[in-house]
Amino acid sequence: MNRARKGTVLILVAGIAAIIATVASAFLLRMRADVEEMAIAEREAQARIMLIAACTYVQESSRLGYDVGAPAGKHREAFGWIDVRDGATGPRGEDWSAPIGFDAFFSTIAVEDRDGDGAPDRPAWPAMRGVARCPMFVHERPPYATELTTAYNPIANAGPDYGMPYLRKPDPLSVIKAPTPDAKIRAWAGDALPRANSTGLSWFRVRREDAATFVVTCGAGATQGFMDWEEVEGMGATGIFGGDRVAFDQLLAGETRTWYRIEWSAAVAPSEVHNVANALNSGSAIDQYLSFPMNTSDVPQGKAMRSQAHCINMGGTIRWVQRLRQPPTHW
Repeated sequence: MNRARKGTVLILVAGIAAIIATVASAFLLRMRADVEEMAIAEREAQARIMLIAACTYVQESSRLGYDVGAPAGKHREAFGWIDVRDGATGPRGEDWSAPIGFDAFFSTIAVEDRDGDGAPDRPAWPAMRGVARCPMFVHERPPYATELTTAYNPIANAGPDYGMPYLRKPDPLSVIKAPTPDAKIRAWAGDALPRANSTGLSWFRVRREDAATFVVTCGAGATQGFMDWEEVEGMGATGIFGGDRVAFDQLLAGETRTWYRIEWSAAVAPSEVHNVANALNSGSAIDQYLSFPMNTSDVPQGKAMRSQAHCINMGGTIRWVQRLRQPPTHW
C-alpha cells in the first residue's frame, strides 16, 4: 500500500472515530438531560402526593390527635376547626368552662421564633397563624404491622388435612409473634425509627390562615419543611443540618416547592342515603331513595351501599383547593 492510500485510510479512520465520539457525546448529553428532567418530574410528583397527605392531615386533625395532657386512659376528641356545636373556633374538647365555653386545644400566645431574631412571633399549631411542619418518612415497623404473606392458609395437595386448612394460621399475622404482653405492646406500638432510605425525600407544611382556611406548602427535597435558614435557627434545629448554612442552601436550591390554599368544611357524605344503588344497577327495579340501617355491614349481592363504617371522610371535607402561582407572604 502506497503512502497516499495509507493517508486516506488514516483520514477515514480518524473521521469515523470523530463521528463516533460526537454521537457518543451527544448520547451522553441527552441521557444526562433526560435524567435531570426526570428528576424534576419525580420531585413534582412527590410534591403532588404531599398535597393529598396535607389535605388528609387537615381533615383528621380537625377531630383527632389531641391526647397530650389528657387524663390517663382518656382519648380527647375535637369537633372540627369550626366547632360544629356552637360555631366557635376549634379544635375544642368536650369540657365546658364558663364563660369561655368548650376548652380550646390551642393557645394564641406566641411561642415560636420564625425569623431567628430570638423573639417569639407566632403561636404553636393548631392556633391561627400556627404552622405544622411534617417531614415524611417510612417507619422501620409501622404500628400493628402484619406479615406480607400471600397465602396464610395454602391448600396442601397431600396430607391428612388436604383441603381443610381452616384457621391453622390466622390471617393476618403480626410480624412479632411472641405470645407475651410485652410483645403485643411492641407490635401495637411499632418502631418509629425512620428508614434511612426514606428520609429527605418529601414533606408538607400547613399554616392555619383562618378558622377553616389553610396555606399548604408541598416540598420534595431534604430541607425538612423549613422556610429558610433563619427559621432553622429560630426553631433551634441547626443540628439537623450539621450547623452548615451552605449545605442547607444547597438542599434548598435543589428542592421543588408548591403552594396551595385549601378550605375545610364540616360536611361529610351521608352514610344513610344510597343513591348509588340505582346508578350501578340500572337494570334492576331499585328505589332511588333506598336506604339501609346505619350499622349495615352486608347487602344483597350486586347492590352498592354506604354505612357508618364505610364513610371515609369522618373528619370533614376539603371544600376547595387553590393552586398559588407565587409563594404567599406567610406560609
